[in-house]
Amino acid sequence: MARVALAVLLVVVSVLPARTQVHPLVSELLHEWVAAVQAHTPGVMDDAVATIAAWNRSELLLAQPFVLDIGDTVGAPWRSRQLKRKPLPPEDAVAIDGLTLFVKTEAQANDFLKRAALLHTDVVLMAQQFPEAVPPPKRRTRTEDVFVDRPEELVIARGPDGRFANYEFGNLNWEYARGLLDAVTPAPAADTTVALWYRAVMAGFASSYSFGEALPHILHARQLLPDDPGVMFGDAAIQETLASPRIQDYVRVTELPGGQQFLFVTSERGHLERAEGLFRRVLARDPGFAEARIRLARVLTQQGKPEAALAALKAVPAQTDAALSFYIHLIRGDAERALKQYLAAQASYQQALDLFPSAQSARLALGHLARLRADRDGALALLQPALTAPPPRDDDPWWEYHRGDGRNAEVLFRQLRAPFLDRAPK
Repeated sequence: MARVALAVLLVVVSVLPARTQVHPLVSELLHEWVAAVQAHTPGVMDDAVATIAAWNRSELLLAQPFVLDIGDTVGAPWRSRQLKRKPLPPEDAVAIDGLTLFVKTEAQANDFLKRAALLHTDVVLMAQQFPEAVPPPKRRTRTEDVFVDRPEELVIARGPDGRFANYEFGNLNWEYARGLLDAVTPAPAADTTVALWYRAVMAGFASSYSFGEALPHILHARQLLPDDPGVMFGDAAIQETLASPRIQDYVRVTELPGGQQFLFVTSERGHLERAEGLFRRVLARDPGFAEARIRLARVLTQQGKPEAALAALKAVPAQTDAALSFYIHLIRGDAERALKQYLAAQASYQQALDLFPSAQSARLALGHLARLRADRDGALALLQPALTAPPPRDDDPWWEYHRGDGRNAEVLFRQLRAPFLDRAPK
């Protein structure tokens, strides 16, 4: 049975293509690539991004193993451990000869590798934001015979608005970026930029509900950075989202062609248990990670553990972030309601509504509580404003809750790019 995944869910993990000879286009592509890495300003839709974004899929596949060889060659002299890789075939060595001579120190090597990963990140993000700035693919010589076969392929099922629309291949630029960061020395797992890149990109996937692309990213992050609090937090928040009705219902009712099945999504219970375990690991490493503790409390409530949820929330200090404060009140109210502490729950929900007076979620919570207390008129009075004048989405933080770490994506990307904006490439 064939397997696929989704925009919302995902996939078959791809492998790098085998190659038997160097295609005539390789040198041209590699020179373009090195020049683009050196010229790119992170976070900007510049000519460097446009150049690589214009490569078609065949060209990306053709250049990919050579680009990763460049990454290994750049990083190899400063590895703290012995590299376990075979020597390059002579023809491959010729293809990349001279393209790494500008790297003289370990700092230059790491700077180049990180800039290369940021280039490929922006090829996805900037090209999506400014598609009109991407030129058509070049009419190159001898492109008609460019074909690279891959035994397995990342296939994503796109489903906007909860309806299956189409399939597409995963974006190869993410594979490029991950492979290049693997060459950072002395070890990528010890590098703060690498960890921040994995968290920021994971947050971007969560923000856009692109869980198909997120799966190989998460799997690689778990191997490379198994104990990083930020990476574990992003993973946990995605697990929480995959347990949500929006995702669970989509998978349950959507029929894929040919009897294919979604990967990555299991049961609500399975994802909640995974999220709980990850949030606890985050807090063991970073007890002051407030949002992890808040989300742990909700996961506990969802699993029928309201006492544990209230205990978790008591350890959260007062927050200056209004959205986090809103989540605290709403989640505490849910736990109190589950324990039939109705007066306490009403006070918690009211505190959430006081922070965001037009928030539908807080009104619905208060209305449901009033109904449980047999106050039908009170419930209707609370719900009427939500029924007659729906507020804008940005006036209710709960609209954003299941974006997980995506609510932090913009800040994370600014932090990621900042060190590379105040200086030229080394």
